[in-house]
Amino acid sequence: MAKKDTAAKETIALDTLYLVGDTDQSIALEVITGGINQTSTINVEIIGSQIIAKGIQGNLPQTTIGSNKELQGKILSVTCSIADTSRDTNYTELRIRLNGGILFMEYPLFATVAEEGDSVNYVCVVRFFKP
Repeated sequence: MAKKDTAAKETIALDTLYLVGDTDQSIALEVITGGINQTSTINVEIIGSQIIAKGIQGNLPQTTIGSNKELQGKILSVTCSIADTSRDTNYTELRIRLNGGILFMEYPLFATVAEEGDSVNYVCVVRFFKP
């Protein structure tokens, strides 16, 4: 008899803008997951244009994703599932860092799960906007 999956899943969402200029300067993305000893899987794409990462376990190191001009009007999608596999904490977090546009921005998201084994799905949309 198959064991029923009883682990709870929560969803945390982000929908925001990242300001870009009219330059050829590169924009870099970094995705950091945690807390300590939690297990994560990350998918990143520029919607309709380019898959940046698929099924990455752990963090996504700083990665150039395009220039200010190239990304104007485009949408970045970051999805991450973090499972509570740490015996020390039920805390999970996701940090999205963007650099190279008008400002450096860090978008911190976090959730504490109820029980060990629970997971959190982070769904993030960042729209590149030239003011």
